[in-house]
Amino acid sequence: MMKTFVLVMGLVFLPMWAIAADVVSDENALFAQAEAALESHSYEQALALYKQSAELGHPEAQKLIVEMEDIMAANAAVPISPMLLNFLYAIFGGFLTLFFMWLGCRIFNHSVGFDINDELSRGNVAVGLMIMGIFIGIGTALGLVIGLGLS
Repeated sequence: MMKTFVLVMGLVFLPMWAIAADVVSDENALFAQAEAALESHSYEQALALYKQSAELGHPEAQKLIVEMEDIMAANAAVPISPMLLNFLYAIFGGFLTLFFMWLGCRIFNHSVGFDINDELSRGNVAVGLMIMGIFIGIGTALGLVIGLGLS
């Protein structure tokens, strides 16, 4: 009688055990696929795979889903038209260039033994050409830095 009971119980629970083991391997496979998608920066695909893995009962998947949704919501950017963005970059670059020209002129004025304003008011062309060279050099350098920084 006991052998029959064990045989019947084995026949009933063995298929259930096999199904449960198959589900566990599926959830682990989905979790591994989600990890691989996350490493390849396919965040939407990784999130979908984590959700499928959580539905199958993977213990870590639900925590990762919440974390990924929070990160993706925080990083969702408001789309700005490229034309407006380039216009803002140009304005910012112009103000930055003017600031550095002013700063370069002030530093140069403190480092030489004469006042640039006085020399220019007396008509000293050499000082005017020197300041023009400073402005052209700073403008060219910052224009290249800003232009190459945007590409």
